[in-house]
Amino acid sequence: MGKKHKFELNFEGIDILSKRFEDMGGDLKELADKALQETHAYVTPKVEQAMSASPYNFNRTGDTKASLRRKADVQWDGNVAYVGVGFDIKKGGLPSIFLMHGTPTIAPDRNLYNAVFSSKTKKEVQELQKDVFVNALLKG
Repeated sequence: MGKKHKFELNFEGIDILSKRFEDMGGDLKELADKALQETHAYVTPKVEQAMSASPYNFNRTGDTKASLRRKADVQWDGNVAYVGVGFDIKKGGLPSIFLMHGTPTIAPDRNLYNAVFSSKTKKEVQELQKDVFVNALLKG
C-alpha cells in the first residue's frame, strides 16, 4: 500500500488462507473483490467524517468533495487486485493532496490524511480483510 489512494489485499497469512479457500473450491477472485469492497466501505466513511470536521471548506466549489470515490471499483492488474479510496485526483481531487499535506500557507489536515494513510487505518484494514477471508473459510 503505497501513498496512492488505493488499498490492495495485504495482510499476514493471506497466502495460506487463499490456498485453503481455493482448496475448498472457493472462488478466490470473488472473495478478493468482497474484501476490497469492504475495505472501501470502511475507509470511505472515515474520509467523509474527516471532511466534515475539517477546518477547510469542502463546499466552496464542491469539486474536491464530489471527487470522493463513493463506489468500490475493484480493479485487477494480473493477479493483484486493488480498490481506489479517498479522492479521485483526475476528477477534481487534486486539492485533497494539498489539504492533507499542507502548503506554505495552510497547515496539513492530519485527520483527513489519517483517514486513509495512518498506520492505524492500515492495520484496521488488514484485520478487516483477514476477517473476510477467515469468515469465508469458516462458512465453507
